[in-house]
This record gives sequence, C-alpha cells and structure tokens, in this order.
Amino acid sequence: RGAPAERRARAKSAAMQVEYSNEGGGEASHRSASVLLMEAQQAEAAESLGAHASRRGEGFCLVDSLPYVDRVDEALRSQAEELIEAELQTLPKGPSDYLRELPRAEDFDFGKCPLSEEAYNRAGGGVGAGSTAGALDVSRYALEEPAGKDAKSAAAWRDAIANASSQLEHQQVRVENLELLLQSGAAVWRAANAQVEGLCGRVESMAGGLGKEAEALNRERKLHQFASGNKIHSLEQAWYGQVHKNTEVQAACNRLEGELQRT
Repeated sequence: RGAPAERRARAKSAAMQVEYSNEGGGEASHRSASVLLMEAQQAEAAESLGAHASRRGEGFCLVDSLPYVDRVDEALRSQAEELIEAELQTLPKGPSDYLRELPRAEDFDFGKCPLSEEAYNRAGGGVGAGSTAGALDVSRYALEEPAGKDAKSAAAWRDAIANASSQLEHQQVRVENLELLLQSGAAVWRAANAQVEGLCGRVESMAGGLGKEAEALNRERKLHQFASGNKIHSLEQAWYGQVHKNTEVQAACNRLEGELQRT
C-alpha cells in the first residue's frame, strides 16, 4: 500500500479535493474529508512511533481502538469472514489435511524400545474372539503337586515347594494389608479427603481472586475507555470544526486569488 509518508500525502490531498469539490455540500461530504485527514494523521503517528521504536530495536503495533466505545458495523463481520475465506482458498491445504502429516500408530518406530514393540505385538496378537495370546499367565499362581514322571523328581518337588512358599508369603502379605486397612484405612482415607478438599479450597480461592482481579481490571478499563471516548469525541468535534474552518479559509483564499488574477 506504499510507505506511510506516501499514504499520508495521498490522504491529505484527497481530503482537500473532497472539501473543495463539496463546498457547501453538507455534513456528509465534510465527514468524508475528516475521515481521510484522520487516516493521514494516523499514518503520520504510526510512522513517527514506528521509527522511534525501530531505533530502540523494539517492535511496534499501533492500537487505536476502544472495544467498549467503538461501534462496529455488522456488515464488517461478513466482510471479515469473506476475507478469511479468501485467505483459506490461497492455502496449499485444507484444515482436514493437517492431521494427515501425523504418523499413524501402526507406523510407530519401536527401534529404540524393543520392550514396547514386544508388548505391542503381544497385545495386538490377542485381539479377536477365542485368542489367548494377550491373556495373563496365571499358571504360577496355581498350587499343583508334581504328577506323572515328575512325581519322583526332586527338582520338581523343590520347585513346587518354592512356589507354595511364595504363594503363602503372598497370602500373608495380603492378610497384613487387610489388617492395616481395617485398622487405619478409614483414617487415612479421611486424611486424604481432607487434603484434597484443602487443595480444592485453595485452588477455588485463587480462581476467585483472579476472577475478581480480572473483573476489576475490565471494569476499570471500561470506565477509562468511556472517559477517553467522551474526550476523544469532544476533541474530534473540535478538530473537525478547525479543519472545516481551515478548508473554508483556504477556499476563500483561492477565490480571492482567482479574482485577483482575472482583474
């Protein structure tokens, strides 16, 4: 769209042309000129502030809107949606194409974790009716004495005794856990619930405090913007009156110059 200085010059020139061509044309024509001059002043301010920020090595963004005060035409919403849709049409891919770039689960590389690959294959092989590949192995929990040819094997009997000892120890541990649960389980549960309730209370208190701070900030911002909006409106009216007077004076000077040249 050109440099800010060029936009400023074009806007001022167009504004003066509108004032000269619509002299006496009413408030609408003068309003269009004032809008052009306002855009010129905004471009000048952006150029000045942007140059100052660039000298300090900072980014610059001119914010010239008051959301609580400015009135936005509903027609602008449809225009914005049309611009967004036009921008989407220029993209190389649609929104549904972004997920296609992600790898599929079956294409996952298990090279760095063979145990995960083994577990994945075992679980995948157990899918289907009647399949036992993914079932848990519970044979070690069974207490069976050696039978058949192993009935006379000392090694088989030692393995059976070791298995029975481990099962007995496991049952004793379960009994101890149940006794501990009966003795102090309720108290531990109440303490855990109290801890969770305290944590929830602190989080709710923090959330309530942040909500109040946000509400106070929005209220202060709204009041400040209303006050600034009234001030801006009064200054805009004064500025518009001065611009209108200046254009009238300039037009009168041009008429006098034309009369002097004709005489």
